[in-house]
Amino acid sequence: MADLPENRLATTEEAADFFSTTTEALAVQRHRGQNPGNLGIRVGRRVLYSPDTMREWFAGREQERQSAGFIGREQELQNVDAD
Repeated sequence: MADLPENRLATTEEAADFFSTTTEALAVQRHRGQNPGNLGIRVGRRVLYSPDTMREWFAGREQERQSAGFIGREQELQNVDAD
């Protein structure tokens, strides 16, 4: 996971790096009103992201995955091979 700036808003490029996606994917998500792309704040022509909001959203997704009993793809494949 990429480091985020502490004293300023993150650029779209930095946000894409943090979320391991592309700037184009974030733009599509913003257009559709989906997160994490929709977390951005339009400032003139630029879209900037709050590092704290990004971390909170990411942490929430991790909690959702854990509480839903998510099985990683690698573990899922191992279970199939064992059958």
